[in-house]
Amino acid sequence: MNQKTQILEWLKAHGSLTPQESWHELGIYRLAPRVFELRHKDGYDIEKVMEPMIAPGGKIKHYARYYLRGEPEQKGDQHGEEEENQPAEA
Repeated sequence: MNQKTQILEWLKAHGSLTPQESWHELGIYRLAPRVFELRHKDGYDIEKVMEPMIAPGGKIKHYARYYLRGEPEQKGDQHGEEEENQPAEA
């Protein structure tokens, strides 16, 4: 199973994924590039929320948490069917 498939399955099963979870649970060290591919190449709607945490020394740091918000549109769902059903212009 490739990394993108692992990420999608995790998001569907657990609702969200952080880089730390990605590394510890899935063995995927570079989560952000895979999310970029899922968004821009595969068409998934994935939201990134930056969450605060208190780091050693008391400083506030932020980390990303990703949420799957939507699946890619299937070809012919909206635009393709509308074009096919319109009468031909004379």
